Amino acid sequence: MSITRRLPTTIITRQTALNNANEANTNPPGGVNALTAATQARVVAQTPLYNQAIQASATAKGNLNTNTPVKDAAVNTCRIFNSHFIQVFNLGVARGKYPAGHRAYYGLETSSDALPDMSTEDLVKVWAHRLVDGDAERLLNGGLPMANPDIAEVQMALSTMETQMTAHDNFAFLLDQKQEAVETMHALVDPIIKRVWDEVETYFGEETPESKRANARLWGVVYVTEGAPATLTGLVKDPTGVVVPNAFITIDESSATATTNNEGRYTLETTVLGEVTLRTDVGALSGKITLTIPDHTTGIDINVADIVLE
Repeated sequence: MSITRRLPTTIITRQTALNNANEANTNPPGGVNALTAATQARVVAQTPLYNQAIQASATAKGNLNTNTPVKDAAVNTCRIFNSHFIQVFNLGVARGKYPAGHRAYYGLETSSDALPDMSTEDLVKVWAHRLVDGDAERLLNGGLPMANPDIAEVQMALSTMETQMTAHDNFAFLLDQKQEAVETMHALVDPIIKRVWDEVETYFGEETPESKRANARLWGVVYVTEGAPATLTGLVKDPTGVVVPNAFITIDESSATATTNNEGRYTLETTVLGEVTLRTDVGALSGKITLTIPDHTTGIDINVADIVLE
């Protein structure tokens, strides 16, 4: 078992480290500042910029999450109007009001009254356009108008859906930009954190290891206890309980990472003992779980509780 320093590898641990350094620089523990003037200036300059970038990303994520159910509702409404329009038309065919051959105007099989696949947003959009464009052609060629719903209602549902889909795409694009801005800043943030930790450890370097670590922790330096490897396995699920494939998993206290398989399951190995936090981000959703890895000498397997995105 050993105790080692562990530099941050995630956004939240970087932010925590930088904020702790900035706070200690502003109010030095014991009234003694362990940093050089140059490092103090870097901490003071970079901390608010990094926090602002993270907040901008969080705001963009919140906007996307707020819009998602609005967009989903618009898609579902359009799906319902598509389905009802086709079903009512087919009932008219059964009554002899509309020729079966007129299904061809919509791209439907003329000999079948089966509903087309509209399981995805793109398919809902495709069929709405087929209905709107096809009905115009059908009427030009002598077809009788539809009602309950009429084609204007389908058109309205389509227009609303496309407006919300465009808004959602814009929110998603902005979130991606803000997340990339945060990632870009790590080239500046990481060297500052390392410099702070190096200077703090040097300042307290003549003390006993235990005393040095105790003082360094007041400046945000993180130490972890490591032992035999532990294998962690678990599932990532969305808010409805469906497993999520290709979700990237990280451990705050370790450099270990993993990606979920097609069944939403991940497996990763870490030597860190004690409390650890597993995190994942999937698009605009994120999830985390904290667990304790007990001391062990021959390796240990831990089945982690589900990480649920929200």
